[in-house]
Amino acid sequence: MTIGAEWTPRLDPDGPAHLALSRALEADIRSGRLAPGARLPTHRALAASLGMNVGTVSRAYAEARRRGLLSGEVGRGTFVRRPAGPVLAPRSAGTDDAIDLGLNAPLASPAPDLRQALRALAGRNDLDAITRYGDPAGAPRAREAGASWLRRFGLDVAPEQVVVCNGAQHGILVALAAFAGPGELVLAEALTYPGFTAAAKLLGLRVRGVALDEEGLVPDALDAACAERPRILYCTPALQNPTAAVAPPARLAAIAEIARARDLVLVVDDVQAPMLAQASGPARAEPVLGHLAPERTITIGGVSKLLLPGLRTAFLAAAPERVARLSEVVWASTWTASPLGAALAAGWIEDGTADRVVAARREEMRVRLELARDLLAGFRYRTRHGAHHLWLELPEGFEPAGFSAALARRGVVVVPADAFLAAPGPTPSAVRVSLSAARDLGTLRRGLETIVAVLRRAPEPTPVRL
Repeated sequence: MTIGAEWTPRLDPDGPAHLALSRALEADIRSGRLAPGARLPTHRALAASLGMNVGTVSRAYAEARRRGLLSGEVGRGTFVRRPAGPVLAPRSAGTDDAIDLGLNAPLASPAPDLRQALRALAGRNDLDAITRYGDPAGAPRAREAGASWLRRFGLDVAPEQVVVCNGAQHGILVALAAFAGPGELVLAEALTYPGFTAAAKLLGLRVRGVALDEEGLVPDALDAACAERPRILYCTPALQNPTAAVAPPARLAAIAEIARARDLVLVVDDVQAPMLAQASGPARAEPVLGHLAPERTITIGGVSKLLLPGLRTAFLAAAPERVARLSEVVWASTWTASPLGAALAAGWIEDGTADRVVAARREEMRVRLELARDLLAGFRYRTRHGAHHLWLELPEGFEPAGFSAALARRGVVVVPADAFLAAPGPTPSAVRVSLSAARDLGTLRRGLETIVAVLRRAPEPTPVRL
């Protein structure tokens, strides 16, 4: 179904017609009038419906694509993209049993004991210190705990090299704002975390995607992209989001060499890296970019994805000469990260709770991955032990927006590939499936069985919600 004569946009009479149409598209996408995955009419059909010329509609579609509202390829059509922001279970599906396999959330259980931690916090004799404004870089105890936590990400840094942030998303914003200005170019993997693109857009940065393969970022493609003199490379070498790739040591060494030669600041967001650790210890043994190029790497070591999503605490690790600039941006954006949240995180890191929870969750994710492998046998996907998600490649005839819309109508959420595009370009025929967001193994099984059932059917047309 196309929207054609059924969709009547409210066009602003002021300004160019193509901008008025693109604004109307944005308003109806964000209001939900046009659903994610909806197939839009051809340029010619919409022009005829609205009494416009084809060129005006083409310019409106191009503007909407530039702003991340639409995606599409020649021969496949134009589709509504999912708006930026977290992907939540579709309560509009008309059931309380909607299954969220979209949000890459930490497991609900096992979890740290928040009540016990709050009682312990209430018994401290320095409560006054965590109820006042503090150092923008964070309290000394929080920075010490951060340095300890960052060992789980493969780093050995002093507390003075740590800056505390209000979660990894805030850390991304701080790192970008510290070392790139409006209009400057930043690079990211061609498929990347949507929170990065949202932060870059907020800061007025230009984003260019760099090709990926099964080992992550492709060094030759990175070097070629540096011809445009970018300021920053944002990347996720460990359990890449969304492809779950893990860059091997040789790949990391090549990226570090290019960064030095091209004067790139590396923002490394290995949010799930501690899930790769072995039972022999919490620290990663493999080399990481923060050691291979320490003078130009800012590593983001988040807590929320591994412990509690509402615990908005993350630690940035950087060379000593970069800490002051990062602290200035923290001060400008929030004065200082929440001392209360940082104190909770520090307590769990110090008493071993954080390591115990991560180890238990690593085992739970192993069980969930084995379930996924059993149910998805015969289909193509990519994942790794420890990953919260898998990257499902769709069979011929399926396209990501239509496939995710078909699942949503059955009460299951996945995220189509276009949501991860760093910049407009070809969209892989794939979706990301979260293995961690389902509340238990039975719920995950039902969600995966629904995915398999849809995969075994003929592709469905994508309807439009009006």
